[in-house]
Amino acid sequence: MENVLNWQGKYKISLLRDFSRLQEIYALNHDALSEVGDISPRQNGMLVIDPRLDKMAETSILIADEGYEIIGTISFTLDGKEGMHLEKWFEREVEAIRAKGDVRLGTAWRFAIERKHRNNRRLVLEMICAAFAVGRKQHCNKCLVVSTYRHIGFYKKFMEAEIVAQRQASLDGKRLVDIALLMIDVEETWKRIKKVIS
Repeated sequence: MENVLNWQGKYKISLLRDFSRLQEIYALNHDALSEVGDISPRQNGMLVIDPRLDKMAETSILIADEGYEIIGTISFTLDGKEGMHLEKWFEREVEAIRAKGDVRLGTAWRFAIERKHRNNRRLVLEMICAAFAVGRKQHCNKCLVVSTYRHIGFYKKFMEAEIVAQRQASLDGKRLVDIALLMIDVEETWKRIKKVIS
């Protein structure tokens, strides 16, 4: 996958090759979610959502690197025999979508940006665009995302996301938060965001 440079050329977005850096991704994910109150802070400072997915061929982990610091990450997992992590909260809904038979599902997940870069809209959109580019290459046509309520407006604005279901659930086994299952068209969203960042 090509590196995607921002206009200043300070960071690059690429597939993670060095899996010893997963600890950095777990820490970034923990910090992003705990700082906004979606999870309870953990003593080890890490959040491991579903470690089995990290080892699967269906999962691609993308990072935004500035120097040797990971300032952003997003993962994309194609639906397969092991399923997707979001089924722990929306099993029936995902099964109903699969049953329609006209979709190749994937999920964009574990999206986190380091605090001082979160207002960089271009970085945010480039990360999403890179993840959807991975989905396109895998012939995925519908992407499922679990979002807390505060981000639903963003997904609707930039991705025309459809709300499939909503409920209260825990992202870390402790704190309950309001979450939604969103469905997004991969091709149309990739084109739309690509146009915005071009």
